[in-house]
Amino acid sequence: MQPDDRLVEDLRMDAMDSLSTVEYVIEIEKEFEITIPNAAAEKMRTFQSVVDYVAGAVKAKEV
Repeated sequence: MQPDDRLVEDLRMDAMDSLSTVEYVIEIEKEFEITIPNAAAEKMRTFQSVVDYVAGAVKAKEV
C-alpha cells in the first residue's frame, strides 16, 4: 500500500458494499476515538487522505 493509492480504484474498495464502507469508517472512528462526518468520509479518496484526516482529528482532540 502506497500513500497515494486510491481506495476505490487501486485498493478495490468498490467491491465492498455500502454497509462495509460504513463499517470501515466506524472502525476508524472507534480505533482513534474520533468522529468522521459523512462529508469528510466522502472526500477520503486515497490512503493518504485517510491518514491526514485521522492525524488532524487526533491532534485537534489533544488541544
